[in-house]
Amino acid sequence: MTSQLGVADITGYLRESGWQRQPVEWRGASVWSYGEDEVLVPGRDGMGDGDLRVREIVAVLAEVERRPRDEVVQDIRLPWADTQWFRIFPDGLPSGFTTLRDGIQLLTGVEGALRAAARAVVEGPRLAFQGDPADDVDGLLARVHLGSARPGSYVLPVRVPLDAPHARSVTSKLYQAVSVLSEVRDSTEAGELAAAEISADLCESLGELGGDHAESPFEIRFRWARSEPTEARDAAFDFQPGSAAVLRSQGQRLRLLSENGDSGAVTVTGPIQGLRHESAHADRWSIEVRGDVVVAGVSRRAIWVRLPDRATYEAAIAAHRGDKRVRIRGVVNGSGRRPELIAEPAGFEVLD
Repeated sequence: MTSQLGVADITGYLRESGWQRQPVEWRGASVWSYGEDEVLVPGRDGMGDGDLRVREIVAVLAEVERRPRDEVVQDIRLPWADTQWFRIFPDGLPSGFTTLRDGIQLLTGVEGALRAAARAVVEGPRLAFQGDPADDVDGLLARVHLGSARPGSYVLPVRVPLDAPHARSVTSKLYQAVSVLSEVRDSTEAGELAAAEISADLCESLGELGGDHAESPFEIRFRWARSEPTEARDAAFDFQPGSAAVLRSQGQRLRLLSENGDSGAVTVTGPIQGLRHESAHADRWSIEVRGDVVVAGVSRRAIWVRLPDRATYEAAIAAHRGDKRVRIRGVVNGSGRRPELIAEPAGFEVLD
């Protein structure tokens, strides 16, 4: 398989992976370094010792990146696809094997998660999706590549080609959702997940990865296509034993909200009358907005709003100092004496 790797593909991979080309050459080969590691890249394709050099390069990359050699080769050959690895941990079986039942459940969960992410991108966020998906959703799923299962318990590689409909947007949506759901607890309010644009369909699909009893751990790893850089980093997200049961429960809660016709979406408009920053929590920038809003059938004259980031909080401070009104759209978290509105990522607007 290494004989299919061209010099241009190899140098592109090295450059985009942080390797540095040195100003010296050795017998026509360029020298590339990464820390204390070095590789020699043939000057052109078809050289007499080219195959040997390529095998040595792949061996060094596999050791540096701590990945299987065939995985490195695929990434060099196919720089135009985002890749996810879905890993489950079957009991009592050799590495690389799972039961037929668990394998089918894994495939069902993976397909459902990609479908939910694609529908959120194409059709917009929903608490739960109804009816048939848009054509672009099926178009993307038809282009997804399913690789051979690999040892390491049971690892299923999935590639999303960047020329598939909405490919990068879908993998980014899945990445963002998985990063949130890897830390979700049973006590997490469904409104928080709705504000993060996570659907019941996605929660339930990922819950399939925990097996029949939703008790098994699993892992989802992301690696981004080199041909289209992104600010998101390659990452692995661990789901501990019992996480699947929590995901299924959260999915049921979101679906119940949807069936009751309550999207949870609320908009409040008015001046800011309070500011609060809880320094112990990096994501707890809050403001109190004075404006009529109905929560759980009760009319309120003011509500505390949790903002998504520091930049939005600073914009709110400026609006407060300038006596300007704001309009905020989000999802209500809680319905007791002190409900909170969780602002959507792009749901904050300064008026006047």
